Amino acid sequence: VDACDLRAGAAMVIAGLCARGVTLVEDIQFIERGYENFVGKLRLLGADIRIIDEPDGTERGTAAAG
Repeated sequence: VDACDLRAGAAMVIAGLCARGVTLVEDIQFIERGYENFVGKLRLLGADIRIIDEPDGTERGTAAAG
């Protein structure tokens, strides 16, 4: 799924954590800009979540396993 804005992107990550399997949320720059340490805070709550980096060094998205 594509994080088209801040709140919708954060909602997609939360939905991905609730879903079965792996959810890839792309274009996470909105989430990172609006929420400080979003992935780290979710990890502290026990979320299985990580940022996937592209080979060229750019961030592709966030993978959330539900």
